[in-house]
Amino acid sequence: MIRFLCRLLLIALPFVVWYVWSHIDQKRGNPKRTAPRVWLAAIGLLLVAASLLVTGLIGTANDKNATYVPVETAPNGTLVPGPR
Repeated sequence: MIRFLCRLLLIALPFVVWYVWSHIDQKRGNPKRTAPRVWLAAIGLLLVAASLLVTGLIGTANDKNATYVPVETAPNGTLVPGPR
């Protein structure tokens, strides 16, 4: 859930930066501009793609030398983690 929220924040980040910058620019006396929504969405998606790439490259779940050990069922029917 946390990863999903972080990715959602990465999509929203370019929009937030644009609107803050636009607000500051408008207070300086410049005319109001329309937001380039397609470009902002593309930048947000590129940020998400980059975060997925970085997560895949440096994530700890990618230990290629690890051996998969399945869960075992105890005699009473409960699930017990496999030996490590």
